[in-house]
Amino acid sequence: MKAINIKTALTLAVFLMAGGLAHAQQDTADPREGRVISINWGLGSIGLGGIFPFGGGYSRVEGSLSTLEVGVEHNETRLGFTLSPFSSFSWDDSQSLLNLYLYWNAISQQGIFMGPFASGNYVFFEDGFRPGKYSFAVGMRGGFRMETGMINMNFVSMETGFRMIDGKANWFVGGKIDFFPLIFAAVTRPLWWVFRW
Repeated sequence: MKAINIKTALTLAVFLMAGGLAHAQQDTADPREGRVISINWGLGSIGLGGIFPFGGGYSRVEGSLSTLEVGVEHNETRLGFTLSPFSSFSWDDSQSLLNLYLYWNAISQQGIFMGPFASGNYVFFEDGFRPGKYSFAVGMRGGFRMETGMINMNFVSMETGFRMIDGKANWFVGGKIDFFPLIFAAVTRPLWWVFRW
């Protein structure tokens, strides 16, 4: 039963990537035209999702928090990376100081993106420094972002895939929202009330 589920998931991922490649080849106006790279920037994000362990164990809800996400995306290939100096995870109340996110946006048009990713977290602190602890994930992601031609900022994203935490395998699904839209909504909400008359 597990092998069928894994084969089905991999087949679906291949079809999604192939469809994304075909869609990405269409000519449309792109604000990144003429630039080799774009800067990935974010204040940080807050996330919520679920973990589904292999071989028993309990499925559970997880939360995550990261700060100051900065990176680079190559505009022609849409390959990129993002680094974050701090992430916190609710699955074991730990924090990591080295967080790398690699991705390929197979679809990236008019603020919508989708494609495969790989991420790693290391230098964990949980009741002291844990040098042997790590987290590694691969999967598919998609969402909405702002593209100005020079700066990319993810607003909302969804992810699903496979994750190893300290050598323990599990599936996960989750979503993230950047702090910028949350702060913008909090600041403009009172102004909207004043100026709506």
